[in-house]
Amino acid sequence: MAKFIQAVLSGFLIMLVYDYFFFIGLHLHYIKKLGIDVFFNPFFVDNQNIFLFILGIAVFGILVMFVKSKVKYFVLGFFFILSLSSLIPSVGYNIGEAIFMQKNVTLHNKKFSFVGDIYYIGRDKITFYDKELKKVIQLQKNEIKEELE
Repeated sequence: MAKFIQAVLSGFLIMLVYDYFFFIGLHLHYIKKLGIDVFFNPFFVDNQNIFLFILGIAVFGILVMFVKSKVKYFVLGFFFILSLSSLIPSVGYNIGEAIFMQKNVTLHNKKFSFVGDIYYIGRDKITFYDKELKKVIQLQKNEIKEELE
């Protein structure tokens, strides 16, 4: 039982470090580059995929505690380098664009229609590039009539 708890805790710690560096890269090279007004903590928490996080905890915990060969160090190093790759500006931007950006979207509220690209959907605001206005605007989520993904 003690080895199981150690596996969960070590997998959690490793996954947290990998996840943290990944989201730091996205925040620096996508969120800040586009001027999206969101702090790192809500960004980090709101965009977690709990299933991937738990899967990572299980895989890395088992790898650290139960795999005896030295291959585990190469696997851990590979995933660490993979998580650090989002710190490269072009890679971080492209990953952020793939995850968060929705292109050629039409949104409606009570008075207006907006045509453009969704840069980021936050807790209560949508950061939207309006192609007619040719600028980035903030829309309140509760005023938009369609359901967003």
